[in-house]
Amino acid sequence: MGCPHIRAFDFLLKEKRDLVGVEIGVLAGSHALSMLELLDIKTLYLVDPYFLYKSKYESGELEWNNEKWEKVAKEKLKNYKDKIIWINTTSVKAVVHFEDESLDFAYIDANHEYQFTLEDIELWTPKVKQGGIVGGHDHVPAHPGVAKAIKEYCSKNKIEYETKHFINEKVNVDWAFKKGGKLNEWNISENNIPESSKFKSI
Repeated sequence: MGCPHIRAFDFLLKEKRDLVGVEIGVLAGSHALSMLELLDIKTLYLVDPYFLYKSKYESGELEWNNEKWEKVAKEKLKNYKDKIIWINTTSVKAVVHFEDESLDFAYIDANHEYQFTLEDIELWTPKVKQGGIVGGHDHVPAHPGVAKAIKEYCSKNKIEYETKHFINEKVNVDWAFKKGGKLNEWNISENNIPESSKFKSI
């Protein structure tokens, strides 16, 4: 079983309306497409520099040829041009264009190394409104830097965060916290979600 492109994080937003949010790390655009299909999105900012880089993980060094995924993502999301704003630069450079407390959510799925994950959490949390949701992907053993970063950030800032998987607990585990409060009950349901939406090719 592969990694579904619907994420547990998405279920925290299903009852919200006119959402304005950001995804940091877009790759092929499959999760962005799922959010646009399932949620009431007003504006979705998509941050990805789409350049070649290498990262070291527990599983070894990976080379991300992101350049090839840009065309894939933009073709996949072409029907939502009126709701998408692309920001083709790094997270650090993109965040300066956002006012504090201007977003309903931020979803972090970029470089999973500890220092970059922590940096993204620190940079983007101030941009989310009180009561908004900050979260991300890959809270799994293969990417220990993610778990280390979110645990450290939340411990330092006295924030309670939760983790939840959707369908595949080995590869599809999200983390999330509610800014300025506790998460409401995080209910996950596969009802009314077509199989084609659960498992898209990358």
